[in-house]
Amino acid sequence: MGIIGMNHAVLYVRDARIHKDFYTRVLGFTTKMQVTIIVISAVFPIMINAWAGVKTTEKSLLAAARVFGANRRQLYVKVVLPYTLPFIISGIQQGIGSGLIGV
Repeated sequence: MGIIGMNHAVLYVRDARIHKDFYTRVLGFTTKMQVTIIVISAVFPIMINAWAGVKTTEKSLLAAARVFGANRRQLYVKVVLPYTLPFIISGIQQGIGSGLIGV
């Protein structure tokens, strides 16, 4: 990790502490607060990576599926979802790491 990466990591840990302090004051130091922090820190990397995967689906694959008569549901299930799965798995891995840091 270079100097820029290290600064980003330090800012991220500091921001996580600020959020943890906020949730501790709002929800108290309970299991509900801990679950809230884990969910919030884990959901966003998954959503962002899934969105990026959908946006990077190749247009030629979508066009080929349309030529073969695929409707909207079939496009998502047969083309977009398989193309997006690596992005979703990567987001889950990042989300697990973020969730563990949040605890």
